[in-house]
Amino acid sequence: MQQEWNSWNYFAQRKWDKYGTNNEDDPLASGDFIAEDIYVCEQQQRSLKSPYFSIGAIAKNLEQSVYQYQINLLNYMKSSEKKSGVRSQESGGDRITKI
Repeated sequence: MQQEWNSWNYFAQRKWDKYGTNNEDDPLASGDFIAEDIYVCEQQQRSLKSPYFSIGAIAKNLEQSVYQYQINLLNYMKSSEKKSGVRSQESGGDRITKI
């Protein structure tokens, strides 16, 4: 119970600046959960365009679950293409290399 009050007293003063950035424009320090979520989602979408997020080799055993998920997703996309007749972007399932 004592810790709760210590935390409350500390964070009550920082209601709109929970990370102590002193930047009113920082969405993560706004205290507005929706603004924080939107900002984080936009950052995730932006990171998908990074050249570091591309097809490459994966560890044979350690990343088996990731590999299987990607294959399942690729198969789903291929079956959706056949049903709809609309071709998605070039899929690179053959280019996944296990190391």
